[in-house]
Amino acid sequence: MMIPVMGGKEAFAFFALMAYAILACLGDAYYTALGQSVGDVESNPIAKFLQQKLGNALAAFVSIAFFIFAAVICFQHQPVGGFAVAGVVAAIETYETFHNKSLYEQGKAAQTKK
Repeated sequence: MMIPVMGGKEAFAFFALMAYAILACLGDAYYTALGQSVGDVESNPIAKFLQQKLGNALAAFVSIAFFIFAAVICFQHQPVGGFAVAGVVAAIETYETFHNKSLYEQGKAAQTKK
């Protein structure tokens, strides 16, 4: 099967969306680790398993590497699918970053009140 050829604008848009999604994943990993430092727990059972077995940093790396692999494979077969995977991951991870940040701030505030 031939890999679809696309113009520079589409390739740049996919690259930019992937870069944003990776930054959102890193933000989620960062605020998850900070939240765990104040007593929060990981609610995703797969991420929790990976964190217990590999640690936070390596679990984040494995998750991000899997996302990149999945998005690029989808993109090679159908560019719209690659955009969809990257967009959905970017949206979910952005939400999770802000959600984890608010949980961390609540946990930090609760610790200072004690």
